[in-house]
Amino acid sequence: MKKIVSLSLFLAAFTFGAVVSPSQSSIVIFLDESGLCNNSSGIWEMQLNAFLKDHAFYGKSNSIYCRSYNGSMSPSEAADSLFKGSNTVFQDALTKWGQSASDLTNRPNKFIIIAEGVAGLAVREYIQSKDYQGEIDNVIFFNTPHEGTGYADQYLLNGSSALDKSKT
Repeated sequence: MKKIVSLSLFLAAFTFGAVVSPSQSSIVIFLDESGLCNNSSGIWEMQLNAFLKDHAFYGKSNSIYCRSYNGSMSPSEAADSLFKGSNTVFQDALTKWGQSASDLTNRPNKFIIIAEGVAGLAVREYIQSKDYQGEIDNVIFFNTPHEGTGYADQYLLNGSSALDKSKT
């Protein structure tokens, strides 16, 4: 699992540097399904910070935030838990930033999201909702099944002529 996450981080850093122009007014939010962000030792978050600082992100180290979420939720439920209510991922990231910031006058006002799997679907659902207020500057999606999955399609349509390409 750690190798997959490390590879995802490498790809995120590569993509991040190529398509995103990070600034001092942005916070990077990495959405993690595996629970590594909740590791009480803080080693995971230190490694994430170091990796992104070395390879992709030019802001201050307190501008990188890692948040775990429950991967068994539907995209709609994940969107609600991450982006709506009194404990949003944005509020948590800004709170963490404020705890370690030496200059509170330059408060970040945009977010760059790195999302994998269901988190990517949740981010997309939030951006397409009426609740979206433009606070996301950029999103990097990894392993996000925007058009569904072939396996699920085959399972759901088993026996259906929709999958039989010879009849079209």
